[in-house]
Amino acid sequence: MAKVQLTLYPETVRFLLTFIVPYAFAAYHPVAGLLHKERALVGWLTLPVGSLIFLLGLVVWQQGLARYEGTGS
Repeated sequence: MAKVQLTLYPETVRFLLTFIVPYAFAAYHPVAGLLHKERALVGWLTLPVGSLIFLLGLVVWQQGLARYEGTGS
């Protein structure tokens, strides 16, 4: 999804990719922290933000598994 221009997606998908799944913490902030000393703190926030997103995904996954009943076949 990152290779395609963001404006090609519907408005709801753009909102999710911009605010719910923080792409900036995956690419921009770590590099900015290395190249610009004044942004080093934001670069170090990548690990806690990534961990938080991972834990949130894990909780959602576990809830989905708990409610899954199978396809019936």
